[in-house]
Amino acid sequence: MHNLPSANNAAGNIIKQLNNSNIPVLYILGNQTDIAGFNKLSTGLTIKNTKSNSFNETLPALNKDFSLFVLSESTQKALLHFPPLNSFFGNYAMNISGVAFINQKIGNVTTNNPLILFNDISGKKTGIIAGEGLWRWRLMDYMENGNHNASSEIINKTVQYLATKAEKSNFRITAKDIYPENEPIIIDAEVYNDSYEIINTPEVNIVIKNNDNKVYQFSFSKTNNAYTLNAGLLPVGEYTYDAKVKVGPTVYTKNGRFIVSQLNKEAIVTNADHKMLYNLATRHKGKMFYPAETEKLFKEIANNEEFKPVIYEVSKTSELINIKSLLFLIVLLLGIEWFMRKRSGSY
Repeated sequence: MHNLPSANNAAGNIIKQLNNSNIPVLYILGNQTDIAGFNKLSTGLTIKNTKSNSFNETLPALNKDFSLFVLSESTQKALLHFPPLNSFFGNYAMNISGVAFINQKIGNVTTNNPLILFNDISGKKTGIIAGEGLWRWRLMDYMENGNHNASSEIINKTVQYLATKAEKSNFRITAKDIYPENEPIIIDAEVYNDSYEIINTPEVNIVIKNNDNKVYQFSFSKTNNAYTLNAGLLPVGEYTYDAKVKVGPTVYTKNGRFIVSQLNKEAIVTNADHKMLYNLATRHKGKMFYPAETEKLFKEIANNEEFKPVIYEVSKTSELINIKSLLFLIVLLLGIEWFMRKRSGSY
């Protein structure tokens, strides 16, 4: 729901259908959002005393107590350099059921106002991005790292959490179905006791196996109150995994599968790397010419003494008997000569 409800579109019918269907919703608040209408939706967040078209530039600050899922260390570091979003100026009030994922940082001050938060009431999940301009994060991500991995991880895990139905099990594993070959295998885990309180005291182990029955064994690292595993890069192929944890006398297991897909490297960079081409030409005692320098290229070739014309001569012999037309002609001429000499009395 981007900029909805707005002054021109209350989106009442859509919101009613979503509520009746118990479908999770992600709200993105922007300069067209009707805040008064938004505050009536019981999303887990209200923003009051806002002035018309009054916004703050809010930097992202990860909430260290957040535990719904785990961001990789590289993404946490990248988040420190992300540019600000445009957020409504006002007093933010978050329900007790709400959980802040990323807080607002104004200048050098980290506030308690949420920038991204989640709310779960009776299994109905809601996500709120209280700022507009996520495209800036992707641009900065690419400028700093040459890819969109960090910004994509934030959005992917946000959507993945909202779309995942509540699971009443003591051992939960979160993994992607498909990993590109240049992306490390990140798997998250959660362990709950019989009271469904999250814990991370026992060890969690996992065995990953490929189609050739090659086995990779790992132990999960502990986070604040959950677990995460960075299995690194794995070769292209299909994999299965079996995870195990022992809580008291009970052993819980989870299994699943994922695919490491081959990456079309040529599709990543479609522009010519002129610096690399120049270095390659220079290394092999060559030169590089741009399309506008074709005349210069022709002159260089014409004046280069190494480019000399080469003439090849090939001699080939063949038996006369294999050339039937020539053989027939010779026999015919010999026959005519014999006949003429016979007739003139030379024999």
